[in-house]
Amino acid sequence: MRRMNQSRAFLLLVIAVSATLSLVVLVPFFEYVIAALLLAYVLHPLKLRLEPHFGTMVACYIPIWLTIIVLVVPLFVVSVVVLQDVVELARTVEEAQIDVGAIEELVEEYTGRQVDIPAVVDSAAESFARAVLGSVSQIFGLLFRFIFGVTLFVFLLYYLLKDGEKFVVWSKDVFPLPDEITEELYARLGGVTESVVYGHILVAVVQAVLTGIALAVVGIPNYLFWTLVMVFLAVLPIIGVFLVWAPAAVYLVAIGQVGAGIGLAVYGLAIVSMVDNYLRSILVDRDTGLNPGVILIGVLGGVYAMGIIGLFVGPVILGSLKATLNVYRDSYAEL
Repeated sequence: MRRMNQSRAFLLLVIAVSATLSLVVLVPFFEYVIAALLLAYVLHPLKLRLEPHFGTMVACYIPIWLTIIVLVVPLFVVSVVVLQDVVELARTVEEAQIDVGAIEELVEEYTGRQVDIPAVVDSAAESFARAVLGSVSQIFGLLFRFIFGVTLFVFLLYYLLKDGEKFVVWSKDVFPLPDEITEELYARLGGVTESVVYGHILVAVVQAVLTGIALAVVGIPNYLFWTLVMVFLAVLPIIGVFLVWAPAAVYLVAIGQVGAGIGLAVYGLAIVSMVDNYLRSILVDRDTGLNPGVILIGVLGGVYAMGIIGLFVGPVILGSLKATLNVYRDSYAEL
């Protein structure tokens, strides 16, 4: 018995050391690994539909290429639009006749301080250039890390689509829980992940498109760019797209377009907020049982800890914790 206990203790020690070393290896690319796991979960049904017609390998490649197209093409289009606007703004400023002396007099009148604007601009430009040159190594380091991370993400996504089912079966066999409890736990975790990922994505896209259409109608410039921004902001419950349409409404009122500004505000409060409240409660809150405040904490905490992928991972983690605790509560007596 003593020898058996020693063997078990040694085996647990080996597992702990291996898990720690594995974590050290994964931490630098943790966000890419989590992103691949979530995206593989989302794309798995499509892979199953394609597999009988194209085979396993092609059925794994098609969702990956579709994802790249869906993500890269809109980003490229928006980037081109924004770049054109920046160039146009620079040309306008260059062609404009700016009375620097009048601006300096105005600053002195209101602040009591004399300001040499050309000297300030030159000093700021010099400081910026010095900072950029001093950060070249860090910039290249971040660039290489991003390239390695994206490469890892693509390869991992392929193999998760290809062998993900085998991994799930293996993990069920490894867990020291009765089969029925393991199945219940996986079912609840899958439901939470589906609700958060599918629900948040759908709500975010619907809200962003509805608000983007309104921005285009009232004449807000760069509405394509702001629509893309709102796709990410809309993951935040309640305050998401409000951070875009509310300042836009204030801007319209400030430039004299009072009717358009008030109309945009009423549209945001009546239509966009209604979509957030009702659609999110149907698609997300119903299955996860998470309060919008908890989801907001999950989103903000996830972004702080893992970057943009935390928009989805944070709520999934909190929802998974609740699902696991519910399984523990319901099945503790059977263990």
